[in-house]
Amino acid sequence: MAKAGKPVVIDQETSSTKTAHEKKSSYIKDSASRIQAIAQTYGLDALLQSEAPEKSAIERALLRERRHKEQRQKNLEQILKLAHISCKDETAGDPDQDWLYRFFEMAQDIHNSSMQRLWAQVLKREVTNPGSTSMKALKVLQDMTPKEAQILQKASALACSYGGDSSRKLLVGLRANNGIFSFGKRHTTSNLNIGNFKLPYSSLLVLIELGLLHATELESGEIEVESPLPLSYQAKTSHCKS
Repeated sequence: MAKAGKPVVIDQETSSTKTAHEKKSSYIKDSASRIQAIAQTYGLDALLQSEAPEKSAIERALLRERRHKEQRQKNLEQILKLAHISCKDETAGDPDQDWLYRFFEMAQDIHNSSMQRLWAQVLKREVTNPGSTSMKALKVLQDMTPKEAQILQKASALACSYGGDSSRKLLVGLRANNGIFSFGKRHTTSNLNIGNFKLPYSSLLVLIELGLLHATELESGEIEVESPLPLSYQAKTSHCKS
């Protein structure tokens, strides 16, 4: 979902006579250049310059704060622009003012372009359906990395709802009662390996750590055999019958 920052590239010499000390020196030099570039970007390179800085520490701090505020403003403007572009004349309501305030406070520090698109969709959803996204959900989203957001997106694509419960669930298996003429086990369990759908167990652990997934499996309860079971998956509803 998000593009990772360009990694530092360390040039490798083809000569086999390059010593370990030379390799280490090259690594340190490259790391130092990267640190200096970061310091320059965020206005913290005063002590890394060969000459004494012209501005005082307080002047440098005010300049850095101004740049920080400018970037925050640009972030919010970009998110609002993306939200506006995604609108298709849907019926809208009025989001809660406290919710909007918290949204802007959190969204202003979102710099990643992919994450900005995600926050734009959250805002659009709240405008078209006020109260759909809680402040707790905003906090989870604020602390989420682009990689974690990718995992959540994959899990959401595999989630479904069935019966009269509209909450989203990940189906991992089915247990059926055997008939009276069956021999052996009373129950037959069929497991679904969601790792085959690009959602390995390591990704589930990430969602559990974020509090977005229960740490243990939950049973849905017994499903009636006679009446068809409505199953909603990716905006499509089917009626399953055994």
